Amino acid sequence: MLWRYAFKASQLVRYCGWYSNRARGDRRLRTSKADAEAGKDLCLDLTVEVLDVAEENRDTPEWR
Repeated sequence: MLWRYAFKASQLVRYCGWYSNRARGDRRLRTSKADAEAGKDLCLDLTVEVLDVAEENRDTPEWR
């Protein structure tokens, strides 16, 4: 049985549905396999730019 959670009358209620953790994991596994097979023919040039923001002076938030 698959479960998902919803709010009902200010309580977290568990009920059967599509968005359960188990179904989510199964779907993720299925889609990752399909993406891997579809991506075999594609060669994407992905570039990642890393920004170093350690030198920036940022304002710290003031907590009330």
